[in-house]
Amino acid sequence: MDQALDQLEQTSTLIFGACVVLLTFFLRRLVETTFPSLKKKADENAPMAIYEHTMSRYWNQVILYALPSILGALISLFNIPYLYGDNGPRTLGGRIFMGIFIGGASAFVYKAVKKRWGIDLNTGLKPSSFPPPADAPAGPPPLPPAAP
Repeated sequence: MDQALDQLEQTSTLIFGACVVLLTFFLRRLVETTFPSLKKKADENAPMAIYEHTMSRYWNQVILYALPSILGALISLFNIPYLYGDNGPRTLGGRIFMGIFIGGASAFVYKAVKKRWGIDLNTGLKPSSFPPPADAPAGPPPLPPAAP
C-alpha cells in the first residue's frame, strides 16, 4: 500500500494525468468539430432542449465521462517508463489499472477545478470569475451630451 501512495506523489503521475486531460480535450475538440450536432445546445438549467438527438446525449453523459479512463488505459498499453517512475507497475495489468485510475482521477480533478474556479478548457475562464476593478464605476457609462 505504501508503494501505491508513493506512486501517486511522483511527478510522473501528474504528467500522466495531464497527458490524459490534454488527449481528452483534443479528442473532444476533434469529434465535436467533425460532428457539431454532438455538442450541447444549452446549459442544464435552460428551459429549452439540451440535446439535439440521442447520440448527443450519450456523447455528453456517457462517453465523455468514460473517455479519460479509456485513454489512460490505452496510454498504459505502451510501456513508457517515464510515465510510471521508478516504483511504477511492472506488469501490463498493473499499468492498465493505473491508467484507468489516473484517467478517472484526472477527470475528477478537472471537473472540480471547473466547478470551483470556473476554469474550462473548452471555453476558457468565465468573465464572471474575475472581480470588477476597484476603480470601475458602479453604473453604466454616462451618455454623451445632446447636440444643440
